[in-house]
Amino acid sequence: MKNSPYHVTLQTFTELTNHQLLQILQARCQVFIIEQQCIYQDIDGIDPQCLHISMVSSADTSDTNNHNLVAYCRIIPPALSTLSTSPNPVIPAIGRVLVTAEHRGQGLARKLMQYAIDVCQRLYPNQPIYISAQTYLTDFYQSLGFVVQGKPYDEDGIEHIDMLLD
Repeated sequence: MKNSPYHVTLQTFTELTNHQLLQILQARCQVFIIEQQCIYQDIDGIDPQCLHISMVSSADTSDTNNHNLVAYCRIIPPALSTLSTSPNPVIPAIGRVLVTAEHRGQGLARKLMQYAIDVCQRLYPNQPIYISAQTYLTDFYQSLGFVVQGKPYDEDGIEHIDMLLD
């Protein structure tokens, strides 16, 4: 993201600093549990096998403890991702997509998702990408090329829909 006040990083779990991991978990808790009033187990045990994409705002990108996390998602490798409606149920997925409240409305979710899609296409060429989307975001994900698969379903009290990007 040239000429942008934001810096995007792609890291394995072991590459995350304690400070980065804390910011990620705090943001996920704030967005998915507190804001959405959804009590669920966010720390699901697969983070160590995922790739983590963080978008931060910082004047000094060399100091990882000075970064302000503004957006985040994780890439779930094919071995851990399943889609029951797909003929090939083992495919990569993008999950835990978030933009912090104070940074919404700036197009950051689109930039984050485009980055995540590029990473998936590079690492897993010729494979579709799966996302379990909250149904109110269907239009957003369709604008990125995702296609609805099946019918909406309840996940932890929030309506979701399976989507694929071929």
